[in-house]
Amino acid sequence: MDLIARASMPVAFARADLVGRYGRRAMDRALARGELVRVARGYYAGPAHADSMWTSASALAQSVGPRALISGRAGLFLHGAIMDPPPYVTVAAPAERHPRIAPPGVRLLRTELAVQGEFVRELPVASPAFSLFHAVREVPPERAFALALEALATAVEPADLSDILRTTRRAPRRGVLRRALAAFDDGVRSILEYRALTDVLYGPEFAHLSRQRPVAVDGRVFVLDAFDARASVAFEFDGRRYHSGSRWESDRERDTLLASVGILTVRFTFRDVTERPAWCRAMALRVLESRRAA
Repeated sequence: MDLIARASMPVAFARADLVGRYGRRAMDRALARGELVRVARGYYAGPAHADSMWTSASALAQSVGPRALISGRAGLFLHGAIMDPPPYVTVAAPAERHPRIAPPGVRLLRTELAVQGEFVRELPVASPAFSLFHAVREVPPERAFALALEALATAVEPADLSDILRTTRRAPRRGVLRRALAAFDDGVRSILEYRALTDVLYGPEFAHLSRQRPVAVDGRVFVLDAFDARASVAFEFDGRRYHSGSRWESDRERDTLLASVGILTVRFTFRDVTERPAWCRAMALRVLESRRAA
């Protein structure tokens, strides 16, 4: 069955659709040869995807109806908002529907909200904003804030999330999401930048710094985490995940290009910011003082 063979994602197919397209006999032959596997009552998939939690979630969402959508961290992952695949798939379903018990690897979230969604990689997925709205309740509060910043920096439109919070009466972790929106509005794009803002570059000494400042050099535009235009100093905060290998080389090229127009780049690592913020603050102040005195 070419439809099954071409499936690039773990997607379940309804029996009625398969019979309508290929006929009952062709479907029975595919089952007998192991080319088709039953994953839920009335739903089938190719053997390569039969055991995937995504396939199970696809079958469950289809069985509930068009208003059932993959959401939470799973939705963010499918939208490319976060890098790490979730430990389970959340399916948001209307509260008035009564689907059967969720299969292993899938969690049902009953909601009274009119969740907006779209198809992503052949799967029904809640919008990035709704996925984040549901995702923050899947993790501890301290992780929820970092998750929200990551999603806002990659795929979630702040206005969409604000609309959900404004029009929704019950919103678990509303405070976390509002804090993330406020930090994002201040130019913070990651939890590391937030820690730098609160533990390193705080107070009147750093109030003049520009956040997420774009600077053009030789036709290329670089966005600086924090920038002192008077001293021509850029402060960068290097996360553990994103600054290795080719990214490390790219950062060094960037530092060289910025230096060619007189901008000094000062980099603090994840460990620096989280384990010795006082040292980072002292070094930042010393650098600014020396540049201004030059």
